Amino acid sequence: MFIQMGYVILFSAAYPLAAVWAFLNNIVEIRGDAFKLVNGVQRPFIKRVEDIGFWQEAFEVLSVISIVVNCSLIGIRGQIGRWFPHFSTGQQILFIIIMEHIFLSVRFIISRAIPDVPGWVQLASAKERYRRDQALKGMEKTDEEREVFTRVHSVEGGHSHGNGKNNS
Repeated sequence: MFIQMGYVILFSAAYPLAAVWAFLNNIVEIRGDAFKLVNGVQRPFIKRVEDIGFWQEAFEVLSVISIVVNCSLIGIRGQIGRWFPHFSTGQQILFIIIMEHIFLSVRFIISRAIPDVPGWVQLASAKERYRRDQALKGMEKTDEEREVFTRVHSVEGGHSHGNGKNNS
């Protein structure tokens, strides 16, 4: 998936239909995997993890590289000269650099504006932590109550005269 995404976003300026082919490939792959899981092999074991780990950083680096590569491809193909015929070569290069920096800035703003963990997930996690903490406090109280109950009954048991009543 990572390699496929790399091909699509790195070279979309050179071959825009790559995204369509990748999408069709993913649909076929998903259906094939579903068939395989239903009919062929045992369901994989699930291992809980906090996040996607290294892949998050890899995708972020890939997105930055793709901006640079696509802006370069636009410059190499001469599209700036066709869009702005009055630009000199130096102005075209400057325009590509400015465009690249604008895209990098937008990418940075978007990556900071969208949280890694959605608000509703943070809220649900906080509620679950609260319930867990309350349950643990309840268990501590019952342990304390059981301890007090044991102490009281052991003291009463020591002073009892056999009739079940405390006659002291």
